[in-house]
Amino acid sequence: MLDQFTVDAVRNAKKYGRERVRYYWEYYTSLARQRTEKSDEIKRCLLSAAEVPSPLERWQRVVDYRYSLHPLSAVGSVITDPGGRFNIGDIDRTQFPPFPALYLAADQSTAIVERFGEIEAPTGLSNLDFALRSGPSFTCVSVSGCLDSVVDLRHRERLRSFVDIIKTFKLPTDLAARARELGIDPPSVIGSVEELISALTRPGWREEPMQVDIPAASQIFGQLVWSAGIEGVVFPSSRSGAACVAIFPENLSSSSFAELDDKAPAGVTHLRLDGTTYRDFVR
Repeated sequence: MLDQFTVDAVRNAKKYGRERVRYYWEYYTSLARQRTEKSDEIKRCLLSAAEVPSPLERWQRVVDYRYSLHPLSAVGSVITDPGGRFNIGDIDRTQFPPFPALYLAADQSTAIVERFGEIEAPTGLSNLDFALRSGPSFTCVSVSGCLDSVVDLRHRERLRSFVDIIKTFKLPTDLAARARELGIDPPSVIGSVEELISALTRPGWREEPMQVDIPAASQIFGQLVWSAGIEGVVFPSSRSGAACVAIFPENLSSSSFAELDDKAPAGVTHLRLDGTTYRDFVR
């Protein structure tokens, strides 16, 4: 028996959906306006929070098998909806211009779970282990390099001055009442470094861009870091806790790079991403 519903129920569901989208857009635009007003201060804070990391030594990158000849390409991060955790993809190009990012993980298992969302079962076997015949085909490559400037979320105290700015933002007085009417969590402004890190690393970051077509908090933060000219964001995996990095190719300096460690197949022509070759990896 198919589900039964009334015409009024359909109309009410559509109305609820419209009101929910309207609510999130007003929530977003209110904070976006205040970020614009404080853009110079935010940029200075992020630049002061940036640091030179240790070199990337044999970090891992997973790509779909069909992209095996272009393992360092960042094109996929901008042509997909919604993009990556710290970069904006094809959400709404007129409202949110995309910008690319290359994602790496410190170890192979983290690279796999970040790409496919696989988790380890109580038996110690992963979902990939249980799906040998139907699991996705992929390529994992080893990458080394060095970046001149990154914001490292593991060093959270360096972000305190940034939080001191955004915690002063104000929300429209009617938003809380509308949230109650819609049955969703009340709106809030990030008020501590701990709240910031939690928002930037939460597993369900795709919810806003996929459901209401606005960037996630982590994507907005990535946009701020990218706009400041910083080369990337280092962050703990929400699944394994190991380090990951989102590299912004367009911001790479002449001394920064990421390159394949091992001998590549004959068809791979782009082996090193740096400040002079990045155009080959973003289009």
